[in-house]
Amino acid sequence: MPSFPSSSPGSASEPVLRLRGLTTRAGGRVLHRNVELALHAREVLGVVGPSGAGKSVLLKTIVGIMPAAGGAIELFGRDLGRLSEREYQQIESYWGVMFQDGALFSSLTVAENIAVPLKERLDLPAALLEEICALKIALVGLPPDAGFKYPAALSGGMRKRAGLARALALDPPLLFLDEPTAGLDPIAANDFDRLVDDLKESLGLTVFMVTHDLDSLVAIADRIAVLVDEGVRVGTMDEMLHDPHPWIHAYFQGPRGRAALGAAVR
Repeated sequence: MPSFPSSSPGSASEPVLRLRGLTTRAGGRVLHRNVELALHAREVLGVVGPSGAGKSVLLKTIVGIMPAAGGAIELFGRDLGRLSEREYQQIESYWGVMFQDGALFSSLTVAENIAVPLKERLDLPAALLEEICALKIALVGLPPDAGFKYPAALSGGMRKRAGLARALALDPPLLFLDEPTAGLDPIAANDFDRLVDDLKESLGLTVFMVTHDLDSLVAIADRIAVLVDEGVRVGTMDEMLHDPHPWIHAYFQGPRGRAALGAAVR
């Protein structure tokens, strides 16, 4: 697996991810303006906001799928905009992304999907490749025979787990999750939250999680970033409960918020 950059992820002095004055655009309009944000090692940051606030756009901009309109994105202390193509390709191995519904290749089996990033980055014998895929399948709680199945044969929850296994293929220290529990029933969503929390503890992961799920925020988020008014407000759950911003107040103190938070709101 790839070695870490010289500014080692997980160091107390340097955030894993830092946004400096980041501005994003989509559909001809500014979604985020001069965003400042730091994500620390072994932290789960939950990212929420109103519909149209650009939660997924922010994630896609950070990982390079969409271009930034301004500002800087630093990962492990390195400005991504100042890296050569080779340097960027190297550091790209340090994060994994799980998109909604897993975003698996429909023509490939689960094991073949997991093997895609391994084949792109590493030259491994077939037997070792097969063994790593089997390990990743077990890591996310899928049965061994799931590796031979195509995405269409899986339930929604299993596809998400398969997508997570692919995101973890290269053992990245940083994990991006885009609406990981969307479309899942409450039991499956709770099980997925527990899986992410367990993986964070066992693998020492740092997690950037875009979500709309208050239960997920309560269960596993260390801090919360709320995208409002083209900017971001970051704080703990307790701080969000006392934030006077109208949308934040309605989100956390409304009926769904009270149900998710229970005694924490009262």
